[in-house]
Amino acid sequence: MNVDYKGCFLQAIPNELADGSGWTVELYVARPDGEAILDTQYLFERKFPSERSAVDAAIEAGKRLIDGTITPTNA
Repeated sequence: MNVDYKGCFLQAIPNELADGSGWTVELYVARPDGEAILDTQYLFERKFPSERSAVDAAIEAGKRLIDGTITPTNA
């Protein structure tokens, strides 16, 4: 899922676990930084029960990162 949020680009990429027991998710955040774009990848260690819950959690965390209400270590 791709989302534009406050001038930044968020992309959540869910991955089903090999044993079918849940999902993990990666989040890519692209932020303007002057004339450059700063790309950052976040890997979620948490296991999610569904693809949708993984994507929703990643996008929400990305929005909170952009808003400055969480840092990558507690995302």
